[in-house]
Amino acid sequence: MTKESSEHILLKLSNSLSKNAKTVSDHLIATKHPQPSFIKGAPVTTIPEDSPDAVKKALETLMEDAMGIFQLAAGPSHFLLHHMVNVSHHLRPEAGSANDRGWQYESFICLQWLSHFNIFLLVPLDGTISYPRLADLAGVPEWRLKSVLRMAMTNRLFVEPTPGVVGHSAASATLAVHPNHKFYRFWASEIIAPSAAAMVEAHAKGNDATPFNVAFDTELPLYQYIGKRPQLMRAFDGIMSQMAASPSTSPQHLVDGFDWTAIGKGLVFDVGGNLGESCVALARAFPKLEFVVQDLEHIVEEGKRNIRSPKYDDVRDRIAFEAHDFFQEQRPTIASADVYLLRQILHNWDVENSIRILSKLAKSLRRGAHIIVMDFVMPQPGSILSTRERLLRYKDLVMMQLFNSQERDVTDWIAIIAQVQPRLRITGVSQPNGSDFSLLDIVLEED
Repeated sequence: MTKESSEHILLKLSNSLSKNAKTVSDHLIATKHPQPSFIKGAPVTTIPEDSPDAVKKALETLMEDAMGIFQLAAGPSHFLLHHMVNVSHHLRPEAGSANDRGWQYESFICLQWLSHFNIFLLVPLDGTISYPRLADLAGVPEWRLKSVLRMAMTNRLFVEPTPGVVGHSAASATLAVHPNHKFYRFWASEIIAPSAAAMVEAHAKGNDATPFNVAFDTELPLYQYIGKRPQLMRAFDGIMSQMAASPSTSPQHLVDGFDWTAIGKGLVFDVGGNLGESCVALARAFPKLEFVVQDLEHIVEEGKRNIRSPKYDDVRDRIAFEAHDFFQEQRPTIASADVYLLRQILHNWDVENSIRILSKLAKSLRRGAHIIVMDFVMPQPGSILSTRERLLRYKDLVMMQLFNSQERDVTDWIAIIAQVQPRLRITGVSQPNGSDFSLLDIVLEED
């Protein structure tokens, strides 16, 4: 164990940050230079160019401490997501100084390069490896490897404990072996980053092509494209498994977020319900409810096989599967449903297609029945902590880049519902404690 790891490094950095922040602030007061601010009109530079070297050093150390504290607080499990958010932010021309933008962009390019050439797995988890040996295993020139790795190390990704040898840092080790983060590292490098980089070009064309389409020179939608590429499909399935296992996206929030007992003995149609995970959770909590899971034929066939597992013996008789494309008219008997559930469906679709999907359900909606949409409901800018809002805005941009869709706020949802059917109303919006998603309860008003 190193000396750094044996000390209370978070507290140590916090004390250093406080000391250097006071040095900088005292200097600004003494020179009557404006203090840093988030408000428009704040000074472009934190300290004057002619500030003493000691103050410049304090500012540099302050930034270094702040970065270290952020990464320690986020932990290895959140390192990649926050790293992606920072890079996405700095891809915008107006964000930060030119040097700052370049550092952030190059940092992610290094991450992409290291992932592509398998450096995460070639560096041993225990011990170190020399640059020549690592370069030979990766099939890359040693000088390139050194340049990329040493840039990545400035962001605490890998370490060079002694000259000429490479070892893992906490973050790089997590990205190497943790199944969920390994998949996301690959997905972010191979799909999200190229799509983000193509956003300006795609939008400048003025047509319906997504940034993803432009980046990969394909007319296929994302799901069809990755369906033909097993490695990408495995990464995507791994990410979906990670999301399903996350406490913030657990089906339990669906169980807790709506008054299902008020339905009594009722029928729930889970539209686009995949393998039926949501229905299993609801069936176990509410024994009077019965369910129909609708999805595309190949998914339904997998769902039928999956539900035969002994672990579903307690609910299997109340969960049926039905092949259906939610852009097509529903069969007449769906009008007997009490609830139509759309969980994490509509954020993948633009406004026009979201209206199409909901319109097919609205035609069958009887009075007293509900359409429950479980999806992101975006906050008003500045209404929540910026660290939380930044992640949501990142997801919003990813939806734009991959699907020409978006994450929506309440106003956006109201506008969509109004275009589906004038008498449809959102009667409730709730976000269960600890959930990433909110539930929108949509009903048909009286004439």
